[in-house]
Amino acid sequence: KGCNPWHHVGCGESERGWHPHQEWNDRRGEHQNSDGKQPWGGVQGDERRGRAYQDPRQRRAMCNGDMDEQLAWGMSRDSAAWGEDNQEHAQHAQEHLRNEQHTRGMSRNSIAWGEDNQQYAQQHTQRRFQPHGWGVQRGFAGAAAHCGGLSCPPTQSNERQKVSAPLLTSFISKAEGPDKLLEIFEEHGWQMNHINLGSLWNKLGNKLRNDRRRTEWQAAHSEEMNSVASTTIAHLPHMNPQALANIVHGAAHTGLVGEAANQLLCGLEREILKQGLSMFKPQELANATWGFATAGHKAAALFDAVALEAPCRMAQFQAQNLANIAWAFATAAHEAPALLDAIAAHAPAKLADFVPQAIANTIWAFATANHEAHELCNVLQGEAIARLHDFKPQELSNTVWAYATLAHPAPQLFEAMGQVDL
Repeated sequence: KGCNPWHHVGCGESERGWHPHQEWNDRRGEHQNSDGKQPWGGVQGDERRGRAYQDPRQRRAMCNGDMDEQLAWGMSRDSAAWGEDNQEHAQHAQEHLRNEQHTRGMSRNSIAWGEDNQQYAQQHTQRRFQPHGWGVQRGFAGAAAHCGGLSCPPTQSNERQKVSAPLLTSFISKAEGPDKLLEIFEEHGWQMNHINLGSLWNKLGNKLRNDRRRTEWQAAHSEEMNSVASTTIAHLPHMNPQALANIVHGAAHTGLVGEAANQLLCGLEREILKQGLSMFKPQELANATWGFATAGHKAAALFDAVALEAPCRMAQFQAQNLANIAWAFATAAHEAPALLDAIAAHAPAKLADFVPQAIANTIWAFATANHEAHELCNVLQGEAIARLHDFKPQELSNTVWAYATLAHPAPQLFEAMGQVDL
């Protein structure tokens, strides 16, 4: 059990009976070089093998496929000693031994290498091995001496270590800036799932949304961002509604442009429609719609679907969701009068939840769409007056512009505006 028919060291019955390399074993002395060494180089062959034959543990180790380095790395050179008629046989033996080492590891090589190499063997067995292929993580510097000065097979120096999805999410949430986020993706992007990618885009958007140098940053990191987009596209069929909405929203904040942005947003639109809007929560619908409008992507099919879906679920929408959807349709110049009517009918009941930004965006959206809503304009005017000191200058400007554009009387609002110190 465990004997390898390719090895020329017998074990079990093979020691006493016929062995594929018995003839070669009998003639191994004929292949010594002029200096008395075996063709594979290193220690004197007969002396070393004499010790191997005497120790059953060494004999077993050699039978199990853990031969010395000449079998592991230099088997093809023995074909000259075996003769041309055995060249094909040597190649098969080399491949077989590589598979054996991949399966069992090379920790038992210390026996085959002999006492003169014991120190190196102990160091060698402590090293970590690659998950694929064969070779040690830190190279074969010590083993080079056993290759007779010849070059040994290359190693895979960039080992990838798998990290759990929750830990990756923690890395992303703790990243201090967009550069660090790209470093995390470069190292772990190959194993990120839909939750990790959604978090990555959301975090990138939060870090870049108010960055004045966002355009310059995108230009300097276009290659890395294209890689993030490509990886995300490949994962779209496996994403849930929350991840899809987060990616649309985050991608819009990052300012992603070019063909990569177009392919990503087109893929997101197709996947959202494929999964069905009924699977999306109101906030997810609002975030996705807002994201497409902010990115300037004409997602006509998606906007048509939202215009039909949202009115049926309007009671589930919060004030901020209503403001975002109204703003998105106005920004995208996508006509949806029935949707705006539904928003105007449900918004007054949620008036206490409207923040100044939501008030300004909602009235601005109705003015931009040139859609009249007298009752909504009246209640929003009263709420704006009561909280006028909480408005930012841009929000005040948008509100005044909207009432003027709609030609809706708002004398009290304009009078209160005159008393605000900007």
